[in-house]
Amino acid sequence: MGVFGGMALATQAAVNGELGRQLGSPLSGAVVSFLVGAGVLFIIALCYEKSLANLIKPIQGQPFWIWSGGVLGALFILSGVYLVPKIGTGQVVMLVLSGLICGSLLVDKLGLFGVAKKAVLPIQIVGALLLLVGVGFIRL
Repeated sequence: MGVFGGMALATQAAVNGELGRQLGSPLSGAVVSFLVGAGVLFIIALCYEKSLANLIKPIQGQPFWIWSGGVLGALFILSGVYLVPKIGTGQVVMLVLSGLICGSLLVDKLGLFGVAKKAVLPIQIVGALLLLVGVGFIRL
């Protein structure tokens, strides 16, 4: 499922890049993409949860950052829509992958956002650095 998700992200980057180009604005492309995705997810969630009341449950006493996922997703989509026409899908996917790996190592190391702290091994840092070097080579 992880590989399928990665393939979907690569495809999404190309599709959203073209959407932004056709609309004449990366921001417009990101908004349309995000709204379509939110609409589809809303319909699927309603079918699964069987009612709006089950879908939207009050959350009290939780940290403010639990609401930031949508903002982070929107920024991800906007970055792809903006960058794909400029540098290509392959380069964007490599940059995103680099960011995913570096960000996940940081989250694990510091135990951010409710994730259990995990040691970051030197080999993981070497792997992340090699990926960044690979991004540079692809750009040549």
